[in-house]
Amino acid sequence: MKDIINTTMTQVLRDPGVGDQTVREALHELLRQLRPSGNAKSKPTPDLQQLLDRTVALAARSRTGYVLRWIEHVESVGIAPEQVELASRLLVAHLLDEGFHRNHVHGWLVAQGRKVELAAVLRRGREMLVQSRRTFTFCVGVVRAPLEVREALKEHWLDSDTYTKRFRAANNPKRRPVPRAGAGAIEWSAEARDPHAAMYELLEWQQKLVARVQLGYGQGDKIEFEADVIDATANKIRTPLEDRRSIRVPAIQRSRLFVGGADSGQRLDGAIGLLASHSGEIRGASIASVWAAAEGLLGRPGGKGTDVADRLSDIITCSFPRAEVGDLARAWADHGSGELFDALQGLPSADQARLMAEHLANAGDPGFESAADRAAAARYIQLAADPVGVLERVRNYYNSVCRRLYYHRNFIMHAAKFDSVTLGVSVRTAPVLVAAALDRVVNAEQGKNPVSPLALAARAQNELSLVGTTGARPLHLLLD
Repeated sequence: MKDIINTTMTQVLRDPGVGDQTVREALHELLRQLRPSGNAKSKPTPDLQQLLDRTVALAARSRTGYVLRWIEHVESVGIAPEQVELASRLLVAHLLDEGFHRNHVHGWLVAQGRKVELAAVLRRGREMLVQSRRTFTFCVGVVRAPLEVREALKEHWLDSDTYTKRFRAANNPKRRPVPRAGAGAIEWSAEARDPHAAMYELLEWQQKLVARVQLGYGQGDKIEFEADVIDATANKIRTPLEDRRSIRVPAIQRSRLFVGGADSGQRLDGAIGLLASHSGEIRGASIASVWAAAEGLLGRPGGKGTDVADRLSDIITCSFPRAEVGDLARAWADHGSGELFDALQGLPSADQARLMAEHLANAGDPGFESAADRAAAARYIQLAADPVGVLERVRNYYNSVCRRLYYHRNFIMHAAKFDSVTLGVSVRTAPVLVAAALDRVVNAEQGKNPVSPLALAARAQNELSLVGTTGARPLHLLLD
């Protein structure tokens, strides 16, 4: 409670979407009073319940008109360069929390073009927000399914001929092949903000059905779905799996660690297996498996879960500068020009990162065309100018996600609580960050001088504590 409330209090004061200064201060004060003091547990007294009700009511009040207040802030005050990151995080998170899928938000933002003013973009976003959820209906082809499952689906079950005819009649822009005759199809509907969000709900529903069939029959292959579905609402062929966010550990490919066993270490094999079992659709299982992967590598006997979360965030934070500047160096080496372009050619990645870091710190953006590259360059320039402040802020972001992952694991494993309002947020953000930390762990264990996961975490903590001092390492070499 302390951790969550402290994080929220900090964010509330910085967020103009919550309300004007008086509203933000009022919500901040309510949160302060809710925060437990000392080690005593909060008792559910009538006064505390009233305080909680007031906090929930004010937070709900702030949610209504959130984007409108941001529009007013942008038009009256504007966005300073150091606020760009905060504004983008809060506004996009609001759209995602309101039920829009990340692919839809990304496509919508790209469609706005590069020269549209921020206030105009936000007004269009608000128009999108006030629209009601729509009903989407899909026809899902089934390759095989037991008779009992088909009978349980009742009127939602379609025969194979009906499904094939609908597939042929649907718009098929990617020219997906017509499936062979299978067991039939399922007609399924959901209310969602956009087609991508609806397909995410479809994937979650499919995996729940597969899990029940697997346990009911003791076999995982009793039911199988076609990869493509018919979006009956738009009469279009879609592929739901394209909307799943894959997680990746590139160090496995770089080091060719495709064969496990004794040489790779049982703990690492176990962590990789747990992370590979992650599925963003069955949320509780995802949280449990992702946290188990992290704890298996970075936990100590008798230690606290928050310690594991802190080690995760330390490793990720130390990796952040190298990841940013390394990507920028590769981008300029491929598509840049001038002296920096010539200097980058043929160099090892470490030297490329060093040259790019020095250029950004001393001369600024060399002229990236991609908006993503320009944003990354701006982040690194800010980092070079204020390494202590920026890394502390970045670490707080990561630490909030990692601790929330731990808390949700406890909710699920110890309290059987699967309905937390922030469970979806944790599934959205935590697995990718844990994969990033695991990537650094694999990289460290496979180096010339192997470093264990806990030793890597200790090194990360040391390097972060030295940033800003005369003993600090270069930002792009914090873990190298």
